[in-house]
Amino acid sequence: KAALAGRQAFARRFRSECALLFQHPEAMLFNPTVREEIAYGPRQQALPDADARVAHWASALGLTPLPDQAPFLLSGGEKQKVALACLLAIDPQLLLLDEPSASLDPATVGWLIDTLLDTEMTVVAATHNLSLAAELGSRCLVLGAGGRLLYDGPVAAALNDLALLEEARLAHRHR
Repeated sequence: KAALAGRQAFARRFRSECALLFQHPEAMLFNPTVREEIAYGPRQQALPDADARVAHWASALGLTPLPDQAPFLLSGGEKQKVALACLLAIDPQLLLLDEPSASLDPATVGWLIDTLLDTEMTVVAATHNLSLAAELGSRCLVLGAGGRLLYDGPVAAALNDLALLEEARLAHRHR
């Protein structure tokens, strides 16, 4: 019983401290409305201010006209924003992002970068968008075929190494 209780406590703590944004937000949206979607995490964690968190993140992400909409009816960019709002509503310490700019318009990508740079959270982003990588951090890992680590170091140095980027299939040199 003690081991099970310990695992449950760890799982609860892990879910409150670590959040993952999927590349395809449809994989994480399952509630009937945007409001219920954003409130799901805070309510699962029994946070007392779930409704205030919904209002805050809906406003911050420009989702205020959509609270009663079904998430499956939204555009790709709107779904991405809702999925991000769901994560930010639980105020995690670690935010894992898989292609966070997918389906977002340039202005929203700018807002996303500003938001991530202003946060106290640790942010780990997986992206093929080299300009996004350059703006998000100072360190990068570049992976090659089969997930083999090709590089671990400063972003600027990686972005200036065309051979590395070609090997990782992040750049192409025309004939």
